[in-house]
Amino acid sequence: MANKLPKNWVETEFKELASFVIGGDWGKDLEFEFDVESELVSCIRGSEIKNWERDKGSTSSIRKVKSSSLEKRALIEGDILIEISGGGPDQPVGRTVFIDKEALNVNSEYKKVCTNFLRMVRIYDNLDKKFIKNYLDSFYLSGEVLKYQGGSNNLRNLKFKEFETIKIPLPPLAEQQRIVAKLDVLFNHLDNLKTRLDHIPQLLKNFRQAVLTQAVTGKLTEEWRVGKELEDGNALLNNIKKLRTEILEDEISKGKPESKRLLRKIEKLEFEKPEDVLPITWIWTCFLESSLKVVDCHNKTAPYVNEGICLLRTTNIKEGKIKLKGSKFITQETYDFWSKRCPPKENDILFTREAPMGEAAIIPKGMKVCMGQRMMLVRTIPELLIPKYLLYNILSFSFQQRMISNAIGTGVKHLRVGDVERLTFPLPPKEEQTEIVKRVEVLFAKADNIETQYQSLKTKIDSLPQAILAKAFKGELVAQLDSDGSAAVLLEEIKKLKEELKPVKKTVKRKKK
Repeated sequence: MANKLPKNWVETEFKELASFVIGGDWGKDLEFEFDVESELVSCIRGSEIKNWERDKGSTSSIRKVKSSSLEKRALIEGDILIEISGGGPDQPVGRTVFIDKEALNVNSEYKKVCTNFLRMVRIYDNLDKKFIKNYLDSFYLSGEVLKYQGGSNNLRNLKFKEFETIKIPLPPLAEQQRIVAKLDVLFNHLDNLKTRLDHIPQLLKNFRQAVLTQAVTGKLTEEWRVGKELEDGNALLNNIKKLRTEILEDEISKGKPESKRLLRKIEKLEFEKPEDVLPITWIWTCFLESSLKVVDCHNKTAPYVNEGICLLRTTNIKEGKIKLKGSKFITQETYDFWSKRCPPKENDILFTREAPMGEAAIIPKGMKVCMGQRMMLVRTIPELLIPKYLLYNILSFSFQQRMISNAIGTGVKHLRVGDVERLTFPLPPKEEQTEIVKRVEVLFAKADNIETQYQSLKTKIDSLPQAILAKAFKGELVAQLDSDGSAAVLLEEIKKLKEELKPVKKTVKRKKK
């Protein structure tokens, strides 16, 4: 708020505007039997705040409370609920809920209370109660509420006694009402805009998935193939096998037992090919058949250190990319032991076989990493099988469906090492792989550009409520009218009401001796 108040405005402490303040009551489970009269209630929790405007407390919990408690705490229209406990590292407490008619009509068979993690504040009737609620929202969004936080990062508490002393700028009642009406119109417009924007991420996801489907079925390059003499997929596979054998035998001669074990496994390979029809020059293959190496991780948790070489866990692989946030670190000595079967390198594909299953990403240039548990490495011969082409297959809906059909487990689905080795995908000629990757990247770049614009617009829209509220409480949103009178009159009325509510002291007459 600006230092100078707008004409006819006054400033007062929040607590001076409240006629009644009380903590909530979580009550008891429905089966609990009180030894006094009790009632079932709809209990509003902090978890209801996030989607309050949409749900209006429809997800609140049905609890049992004493009738004597309900008599004091039953919510009425215009009550404001303030979160006093909860929050987290990125979310301060102090969020608010406004109880309107719509909220009272949700689960209307039950009276409503709030949990003890919220504080109910009832504002005097000569004020626009939603105006006060809007100011509390503005105070929260400004970040000033952080000064009134207590507790730990994981469970914050609002220092309510101090919070009650925050200064609230107060215009005359008529101006309060105009401000609230204007805010309702602006926020309704923003909500409609947000609703439309909220569809964009899913639309982009659907678009990318449609591109991948076209890519791995040959439809993306259907016209491109016309009139071209392309190498047959079987010829390409034979070239892969020939070159792979040469590479692995050379490694065996250098004393690498893993390569010898891999060759034996390839010789015994059997897998079931899908019946889906492919373009004439394409063939069905699987990871183990067409890759240079398919290697499992070291199945034990590595000892972590504070800094060193990055150890990736399954949660670090998401949406085709490596996300380093939350990764762990290991020493060079640990890396040498954990990666001795096949040290990961640039262009290798990391594949998760459990928790979550089926995520994959390519190791970029210059990144040194170690595989964590439940992860596998797929190394292709890039001049014959392009890693990005294989990655696009893994990310496609059809591949994921085939993968799921091979998964085991009643709870968390997962793949065994052999299941991963036999995962199938269509193999086109090398020249067509190159064209597919090029076309997918062009289309994905367009989607990425739209997503960047969306994120920029979303950031601007998300900041608008704070800007609008700040404008409102500087007196810049609606006109000040002399006919509104002065807000000082409201404070005088409140002062009189408080005097009237004070209990009358009884005088006791003493008997004369």
